[in-house]
Amino acid sequence: MANISQKWLKDLDVLIPFTEGYNKFIYASSLAVMLKQPQRTVARKLFRLETAGVVKCTLEGKNKMYYIDLHDPQSLILLSNIEHLKALSFLRKHLKISIAIKDLMQLGTIILFGSYAKGQQTSASDIDLLFLSRKSKKAKKLCSKYPFAINPHFTDLQSFSKLLKEDNALAKEIAETHIIFGNVEEIVKVLVKFYG
Repeated sequence: MANISQKWLKDLDVLIPFTEGYNKFIYASSLAVMLKQPQRTVARKLFRLETAGVVKCTLEGKNKMYYIDLHDPQSLILLSNIEHLKALSFLRKHLKISIAIKDLMQLGTIILFGSYAKGQQTSASDIDLLFLSRKSKKAKKLCSKYPFAINPHFTDLQSFSKLLKEDNALAKEIAETHIIFGNVEEIVKVLVKFYG
């Protein structure tokens, strides 16, 4: 029989909704609806994660609200792993876009946002990407070579952090609903600082 400390790793998928605003408190029943998984399955996964010290919970009446403690040093590693899992899941679902992402990552870290990050894309949707690099001819050329529309935005990490502090609407949208490709850890640090 496996030790419980080893089992929680396979349950990280249940924490993906916590990347849509790192400071969220979510009921197990709400997570089950978001993930389209049975409530008992989600409750079992959350129990293992709570027992392993990965997530915390607080009681509100008879219901538990789960959250990730952003002041715990382990949360950076945990959130980075969840972000990697989310990116991998996206790339496996969208093979054509994954080829573009692979090419575009040579420009630096990329954050996908908008309808594709929300899972609400249509055949007419463009792909909204934030590049953490300078605008260049190479970037423009790479973005235009694909049969789908790419809507590129450019900034550096420091400017993105500043925009979050200034309550910029686009920066806040990206912070809430995003998929990160590249140096995930640097973005997670900025978001933990913003939400913490």
